Amino acid sequence: MDNSGEKRRQNLLQTLEVDTRLLGMIGAFVILCIAFDLITGGRFLTPRNIFNLTIQTVSVAIMATGMVFVIVTRNIDLSVGSLLATCSAVMAM
Repeated sequence: MDNSGEKRRQNLLQTLEVDTRLLGMIGAFVILCIAFDLITGGRFLTPRNIFNLTIQTVSVAIMATGMVFVIVTRNIDLSVGSLLATCSAVMAM
């Protein structure tokens, strides 16, 4: 009986095309957010703090987007700063 229940669960995940690694990362993110909210006394998940976190991570996201092109073309580039400036200039246009 246990075997059929496990097969049903696997078939459901395959039918929905759910990536279990993605579910694990989302679960870990949710646990971290709840832990930080409990540690800070409810100040972590306020709209103002979420807005500040979003604004502060924009430059890292732009840099990561630029580095994707370097990684995809199999080049190694140590000039992350110039790549950040180029991506920022392109995004500003």
